[in-house]
Amino acid sequence: MVTLRLFNGSKTKEAWNRDSPEFVDDWKPEARDILADAVQVSYGQTVTVTIDDEQRLYFFDGDLLDVDGVYYGDFEILSDEDARPTPSPSVSPRAAAVIERFSSAAQKHGWEADQGSSESAADALRHFESARTELISLVSYLEGEAKRGADK
Repeated sequence: MVTLRLFNGSKTKEAWNRDSPEFVDDWKPEARDILADAVQVSYGQTVTVTIDDEQRLYFFDGDLLDVDGVYYGDFEILSDEDARPTPSPSVSPRAAAVIERFSSAAQKHGWEADQGSSESAADALRHFESARTELISLVSYLEGEAKRGADK
């Protein structure tokens, strides 16, 4: 497993245009992580992410990477050893993939706060993170119950 970590995301490309009223010069440190089996960057034009034998293709728009309608200015690819640990119970790689799909779907439908967001968008992001943490805890609990049942 590897992690594609995306930084400096905005729902509009104007966030990078100094002449635009949407210009953002105080980027927040939040990042979006996508857990994947493999990540491939081709000719600086596409990024292919492979999760459970399914490939997702993302394209650069100029020098910004478009991922589910959010434009990212920066990204990095991390090995399991390099990715920062999440402060949540550990779950299996399969459960992590389910959680990532939940996260991606929620972000695609507006849960991810734009970097120049209003307070209501920031509240929505806090709510999403709380729901995500609850999902991780529930999956961890259910996996533990399944393991205890299998051990009997």
